[in-house]
Amino acid sequence: EDAARRGEEGINQVRIVVNRSGHVESVELVRPSGYRALDTAAVALFRDADLPPFPLGTPQERVTVDLTIHYIIIRN
Repeated sequence: EDAARRGEEGINQVRIVVNRSGHVESVELVRPSGYRALDTAAVALFRDADLPPFPLGTPQERVTVDLTIHYIIIRN
């Protein structure tokens, strides 16, 4: 809410490492948006998160996922 009030918009990119049970082992800000609040929110979203586990038969123990997040203010 504070970032929206300040008119902060931007794009950032995070890299997460997820193990086969779906637990996020690490999250790293790869490309900052230029706004601390947006970057902090993107990292916090995935820190110690639990995502769905891998499908049965998936051979990898962990995967790395790069995500791009677009923060856009929508006013009604």
